[in-house]
Amino acid sequence: GAVAYAAVYAAPTNIILLAISSAITLLSGLPVSMLENLVAIQCMKYSEWKDGKQIEGVISSMNGVSHKVGQAIGAMLVGFLLSSSGYNGALEVQGPAAAEMIKFLYIGLPAILTLISSLCMRGSRLEDKLDTIEADLAARKNA
Repeated sequence: GAVAYAAVYAAPTNIILLAISSAITLLSGLPVSMLENLVAIQCMKYSEWKDGKQIEGVISSMNGVSHKVGQAIGAMLVGFLLSSSGYNGALEVQGPAAAEMIKFLYIGLPAILTLISSLCMRGSRLEDKLDTIEADLAARKNA
């Protein structure tokens, strides 16, 4: 996804490249949205294993809260960056600084955030411990 964003940044007027990269970035986001709940379930199991407490409700509600907070911060950031670049919604043609900021917000920032989220998920080692965690939890329930 990040590579597809970078390709568009290099040639922003190429419509074919824009269409192909949009499809690639859309497809690259599917695993994240599909596996989001699985990661939450893994966190629930880890919490029960580590602390002996089941906190499914807390983790599920934090998932919803983090989405809402992320949307609010994203909207605030976009508004702040556009206004700081001289964007004026009443103008038919934006100035060069505003046009570059629009380009950055559409292409550059998503590429950066995609890389950051990939690195964060790569750093997670919970998947490696899941077999041990599940075995320990099963042994506790049988005891």
